[in-house]
Amino acid sequence: NFNDAAAGSLLASGYAFQNADTGAYVEYSSTADMENVKVVKCPHSGVTLNADNTGAECKYCGASFAATLDDAPYDTIDAAITDWLENGGTLKLYADYTAATEKATWTIVSGEHSIDLNGHRMSVQGDGSAFKPTNNMHLTVTDGTERGQIENILLEGGSFTLESGYVCNLKMTDGAVVALKGGSVDNLDVQNCSANTNLSIQGGRLGKLNIKDWADGMHVSATGGSLGAYTLPSGKILADVLDHQYYATGTSLDRQVDTAAQ
Repeated sequence: NFNDAAAGSLLASGYAFQNADTGAYVEYSSTADMENVKVVKCPHSGVTLNADNTGAECKYCGASFAATLDDAPYDTIDAAITDWLENGGTLKLYADYTAATEKATWTIVSGEHSIDLNGHRMSVQGDGSAFKPTNNMHLTVTDGTERGQIENILLEGGSFTLESGYVCNLKMTDGAVVALKGGSVDNLDVQNCSANTNLSIQGGRLGKLNIKDWADGMHVSATGGSLGAYTLPSGKILADVLDHQYYATGTSLDRQVDTAAQ
């Protein structure tokens, strides 16, 4: 019995009370009596969004944040991205993010880099401006809400995997490797190709595929998903481009979609 003091007033930053018997966490503002509790690092599993959608608050440790990096809270997304580029990990958004142009080029130090859009939107200031992962970055994007989106990505080398979420425009150049496993891409441009260019369409939805040139050795394949439209270099038909996997049973890439390719 703490004489009506809130549980959170007894905790260090980033920690919460957990019932040792049931595993349930005690709310930060609770003034109820507690028995057999222990102090643990807060998992931030009790997160509620602010009314104006500019961040979140954890009801177990009282932390306010705009993003987390491997569950560690950050007041600003820019600060989280700085550490994310330095160390890798999973960046999870709790607010929309518009990057200044100078912060849109992502130069990494080490680690694997993932983004959980968590229903939020990422964009760069200026019409048509894009996030630019550097050529040694392996970027994976997910979104469990089906509302999260990234407006524009320019991939100059490196690799990108979309597991879920939405990308408006994706451009891949200079030997980039892209795997579409789920989610949706409105427009995918393949430019300035090299022998290392690799595009794998495994699932999800691709609105339009635009391949501007063709390099000996580059690889494009489709084993699932849907394709709405495409433009190809002169002399190429889709059956050639997709390494004869064009006849992907049970998808919109079935041969009946394109009589010319038949």
